[in-house]
Amino acid sequence: MTGAHSTTAHELRRFRRLLLVLTVLVLAGTTSAFVIVQETAASAAQHTAPAIVATSSADYALAEADSDAMRGFALGAVSITGPGSDYEAQISLAEQNLEQVAELNEDATGSQDLLLIDSNLASYRQLVEQAHADYTAGSAELGFVEVAYASQLMHTQVLDQLTDLRNLEQAELTGQATAFSLSGWAVPTWALPTLALLIAMVVAQRYLSARFRRTVNWALAGATVLLLVLAAGTSMVFLAEGRMAAARDGTNRLVADRTMTFAALSVPTQAGTMADRLNRLCDTKVSDTNGSDNSDNDNSHRSGCVTAIAAKPPPAQVEAAATANDEAGAAAGNGYLEYVIPSLGVVIGVLVLIGLRPGIDEYRRRKT
Repeated sequence: MTGAHSTTAHELRRFRRLLLVLTVLVLAGTTSAFVIVQETAASAAQHTAPAIVATSSADYALAEADSDAMRGFALGAVSITGPGSDYEAQISLAEQNLEQVAELNEDATGSQDLLLIDSNLASYRQLVEQAHADYTAGSAELGFVEVAYASQLMHTQVLDQLTDLRNLEQAELTGQATAFSLSGWAVPTWALPTLALLIAMVVAQRYLSARFRRTVNWALAGATVLLLVLAAGTSMVFLAEGRMAAARDGTNRLVADRTMTFAALSVPTQAGTMADRLNRLCDTKVSDTNGSDNSDNDNSHRSGCVTAIAAKPPPAQVEAAATANDEAGAAAGNGYLEYVIPSLGVVIGVLVLIGLRPGIDEYRRRKT
């Protein structure tokens, strides 16, 4: 009888060790899996996606600002109103968005790009102001040359640099949406220990039921239920994968909606007027530092002095921006599970100890 007692006590201790080790593995696997996914989604929602939205907004506003300024010069209204209130409003909007991008940007290369964009934008504004001053002082031809050069600077430097920066941000979001932690390959790191613990709990429950003639060990039953809840909570990473993909697609749609096409200035005046002269000045192709023509480069805007036309009207852009932000926010939802999942793991471990302790104590007393 003592041998049987010793064997039972030994088996119970083995179950206890096995269940506790598996509980630790489950706790580590599920917590790390969810936290990594949550951090990736939060970074996308709080930094990458908003940075893409702000960068595309700045790009759109600057293209509109340049178009408004050129139209003011073409109409001859610049001598009275300057580049115009629409120009100032769009420049101000662009600068606000660039400030937001600077706050959101976490990449050193992106920060350098922003400094270069700010520098070129300041040069652009100075050229437009100088063109206005010269035009108002009676040097219209000099003003035309300066404003044409300003527009070329905007289109061949500022807007192209913004496009490069946005491409970096979109590549970052794509990387986040396709990260290993969000893929099916990461599931076994937490699913296999969870399955092993579930099987071990069922086997332990059957052993206790047969040995002690009790139908249910309520502590182990409670641990089993909590384990299923924990697994369900961790499986929310599958939703995060879909939502991250939706956030990526949403920002891509927004960028497409704000993509500009460019046309020559068109105002209700006769040929040979200021608009025609500006179009001729700005139609000169711009060469890169190697002397090659870059006017057909997919990443290059037209040389300048143009009318900007967005792919979708502003109301559609606003709706696309809201959708992109909502999708990114949804991917980072359920953050409270970051605390619930490890708490459930701890409670499961406690219930395992509570469930097995009476049997171990009982056989210890019998042996003594």
